[in-house]
Amino acid sequence: MPFFLRLQFTGLWRNRDFTKLWAGQTVSIFGTMLSRIALPLTALLALDSSPLEQGFLQAIQAGPVLVAGLFAGVWVDRLRRRPVMIAADLARAALLLSIPAAAFAGALRMGQLYAVAAAAAVFTALFDAAYPAYLPTLVGRENVVEGNAKLAASASVAEMGGFAAAGALVQFLSGPLAMLVDAVTFVASALSLAWIRKPEPPPRPKELRESAMREAIEGLSVVWRDPTLRALVACSTTIRLAGGAFGALYMLFAVRDLGLSPTAAGVIAGCGGLGSLAGSMLAEPALRRLGVKATLIVGFALGGAFQGLVPLAHGTALRAGLFLLVAQIIGDGLMTIAFVNDVSLRQSLVPDRLLGRVSATANVLGVAAMPVGALAGGIIGELASPRAALAVGALSFSLAALWVVAAPIRTSGGGGGEA
Repeated sequence: MPFFLRLQFTGLWRNRDFTKLWAGQTVSIFGTMLSRIALPLTALLALDSSPLEQGFLQAIQAGPVLVAGLFAGVWVDRLRRRPVMIAADLARAALLLSIPAAAFAGALRMGQLYAVAAAAAVFTALFDAAYPAYLPTLVGRENVVEGNAKLAASASVAEMGGFAAAGALVQFLSGPLAMLVDAVTFVASALSLAWIRKPEPPPRPKELRESAMREAIEGLSVVWRDPTLRALVACSTTIRLAGGAFGALYMLFAVRDLGLSPTAAGVIAGCGGLGSLAGSMLAEPALRRLGVKATLIVGFALGGAFQGLVPLAHGTALRAGLFLLVAQIIGDGLMTIAFVNDVSLRQSLVPDRLLGRVSATANVLGVAAMPVGALAGGIIGELASPRAALAVGALSFSLAALWVVAAPIRTSGGGGGEA
């Protein structure tokens, strides 16, 4: 049998329950990438949103998550994780369906986009707290790097298709129809999770639980007391800060300032999936070659540096598009290498009973940072230019690596072992 065919059926590809999770997440991530482009494009093209409204659309997702996010981690650690993920998928599908329904009725307004984005963010917070806590249960802690790498690879493929499809759907059909496709993908994800057969271990007995507030604070304190976890969460928070500014103005800059069509901008954004696919395949080799600390520093610092090509884009649409293309492919690839090892390290260090709360802590801090970045990007874009806002965002991506540079990074739950 040819070598590439033998590779197909090794490792976690032999785990049927993992492949169900992988297939469902590939479809769901496709839809998520699609809506990441389709939602701001719907606001831009259907409702003629301003830079400040684009920034607010990103920022409005933060408020509900900041209120409920830490408690999402408590609920995830008190319940079996898979049913939580299924419920979150179905709720997001229902919310997204309201956008095409309102559009077809001629009643779509920015207020509804704000409301849907905010409510969907709450269920995303639940899912994002449950998902990293569920993966070690499904595949074993010894396989989390492989599992995260394979899931990152599928995310890369979905990114390529999702971003490109979003631009085309919005340009040739409409933004609301793109949101309809996204809703269907969340239903597919829920079905794939429902078909998993491996039982989860029971959650912590009720008599061992403390109050929800105490348990939420415990998740925060675990991150704060551990230098490795503190550095990883601070790094990811800084990246979310930069990502808020980037996400708020990237499509506006590409379409209005550089003159790219929505389809071309979506295709270029989707090409970042090529780099992410390569990065997911290189995550384990990079870890073996460089060690975890150097892998994180190189991935985040250089990945951010290549994102700096976006605000440098100029000239004809073809020339400007090449700047964006290189930034997407190389920058996304380097950052994917770092992200796979970042998440895997956290999963390997944190006890199962705390994984949901530690994941929720990271998510809440990241969500808190995103509106700051989005609003700052919107304000800078309004007062100076979208190009200036994207330049600040690119610099912030690279500076995030300084958190890892300054911290001891241990690689085992028993402490010690700076890598």
